[in-house]
Amino acid sequence: MNRNCSLALRLLCACALLLVSCTNEDTVGPNEHSSVDSLARGVYILCEGLWKMDNSTLARYNPANGNVENNIFGKANPGLRIGDTGNDIVVRGDTAFVAVTTSRTIEVFRASTGKWLNRMQLGEGKMPRYLALAPDGLYVSNYTANSVSRLNLPTLSQAGSDIPSGPAVEGLAYAGGFVFAANSGLGALQLDSPKAGTLSVIRLGASVPDTLITSVPNVVELKASPDGTKLYAFSQEISSRPDLKPTIVEYNAFTFAELRRWTVDEAGSPCLSPQGDSLFFVSKSGVDMLDLRLSGAAPVTIVHKDRQDDHWYSLGLHPVDGTLWIGNARSFTTEGEVIIAQRTGAYIKRFNVGLNPTAIVFFGY
Repeated sequence: MNRNCSLALRLLCACALLLVSCTNEDTVGPNEHSSVDSLARGVYILCEGLWKMDNSTLARYNPANGNVENNIFGKANPGLRIGDTGNDIVVRGDTAFVAVTTSRTIEVFRASTGKWLNRMQLGEGKMPRYLALAPDGLYVSNYTANSVSRLNLPTLSQAGSDIPSGPAVEGLAYAGGFVFAANSGLGALQLDSPKAGTLSVIRLGASVPDTLITSVPNVVELKASPDGTKLYAFSQEISSRPDLKPTIVEYNAFTFAELRRWTVDEAGSPCLSPQGDSLFFVSKSGVDMLDLRLSGAAPVTIVHKDRQDDHWYSLGLHPVDGTLWIGNARSFTTEGEVIIAQRTGAYIKRFNVGLNPTAIVFFGY
């Protein structure tokens, strides 16, 4: 997700704190009959919908014929819905996991067929924000509970107690034998709270963080390099503190030493090339790239917005052909779209999806 554009959700969650209620606890189980075909490989687009409207959806793109199926989850599972405010999706093998923030659930489904498999209902006060797969399970950032949970797979049963972190835990990433958690502090709202603007470093199997990495105010997203040796942290702007600019920070994932830092206008939905030599992210201009092979690397806009009123909200990098898949939320209140573009900046294709496409994930590649 372009996390600057998700500021409304972050503020609403902060104001609501623990007062929100689950909206999909009363859903019935899926019907055994559906009209959805099985795909060996494809693309899922998670659309978060509108907060408290219980209208998150999934779209699926078939690369074999270019067809797009909107609301694939509902079609594959008649009578079942994702819930309220789907925020993150990860895939391992043929199993997909979705964090549904306001409904306080983790939804599990078969990637090839869209068929629902399982659900974990998190406890009161927990709002799952991001997910990270690690060798010992699925890690979940509990946005309003200031903690991280580890879930056993495939049962989704909780493994041990919640791991304390910091205020407003958001992004998660696994690298170097550790899970890193971003304690955003919700920008200005908890800027001066203890541990705000830090990264918790959690050793696999540990019940408390090993240490904290400091000096990243309003850190929201994290991304690990494909080889697991580096970690990238992304912070957002704080309107009341113009001196604290959005920043990208590169760390050694084993020693936690800061390696490089870039000040940017905006950075969200980071993607890394399979070789780990190029970093892509959504910026105010469009999609920017950092050539990480260069010691003096600077962000360059490689795909420009053709409509400046649009809000580019998410980004995915195709694992084979290297095309950039951009989730465009448009006005946030109308259906969104996905733009497929080349790294040269040329637009290849556009297609409509649900409200506010927040995450794009490829499966079967």
